[in-house]
Amino acid sequence: MVGYQQYKEEACAYAPVSFSTPGDVWCRQDDQHLDERHCIRHATPKCIHCDRLMTWVKSGRGIDFQWRCPEHKSHKVRARSGSFWQNSRLSFSKLLQLAFFWSYSIQNKTCEEFTGLQNRTVIQWYQYFRNVCSHYLLKNPIMIGGQGVIVELDVPIMSRKRLNKGQLVPERQIFGGVCPDTQEGFLVLVPDSEATTLLPLIQEHVHPGSIIYTDASASYKSIPKMNVEPRYVHCTDNPVCINSVENYLAKAKNKFKTMCGIQFQKENTEVKIMWRLVQ
Repeated sequence: MVGYQQYKEEACAYAPVSFSTPGDVWCRQDDQHLDERHCIRHATPKCIHCDRLMTWVKSGRGIDFQWRCPEHKSHKVRARSGSFWQNSRLSFSKLLQLAFFWSYSIQNKTCEEFTGLQNRTVIQWYQYFRNVCSHYLLKNPIMIGGQGVIVELDVPIMSRKRLNKGQLVPERQIFGGVCPDTQEGFLVLVPDSEATTLLPLIQEHVHPGSIIYTDASASYKSIPKMNVEPRYVHCTDNPVCINSVENYLAKAKNKFKTMCGIQFQKENTEVKIMWRLVQ
């Protein structure tokens, strides 16, 4: 998987090409860009009737290319078949523009003006991109730190009860950690800040042997005694600097505000939010 920072740099370099191409016109560079990153079908398929390799031809609508059997010309396979673009009728240029705007957290209104797409379409694709990233992160939990690497942890309250003002909102706490060296972090919704809640999450998201900085809360006192090898090193110097994680969590809080709040749905499992910090 391409790193998020690398993806942003590539998207920025590619954006002028994508935006200079009319949205409904096929551009060979679009396919090449996606093919190199395995975003569309990479291997040439074979015809199911004669087992011959299919040829690369332009589709009738001109939106993108497709594979077609030289003998059984009615048998075709779209380039986007098998990818998460497969059910979309948008051109690759439009899809890349949407991905570019979403990766830079550009507001829906601005995206609509530049792409010419309807508000409903932009909202649906933004949600789809979030779902794809969430699915990946939930299947591949982020672990930060390492032997001798500093990790900062904190548990701020993201939403507070407002007495006699507006709707009663339950307090929400999010346990967060960040590695200042790699600028990677994680966020997890937690019911409280007790040791029984936080210590298992530390073991799940922080590599053994890490040097852990905290606010010296009583919940962290048992960190050096945790059953991991090599053991965590809990820095107890007072005070320790946890500016990185505080800044990280402040960005997360501001992001939630721009989204007009967040709704967490709980079934039988705890809802987790994991976030890569990007400067």
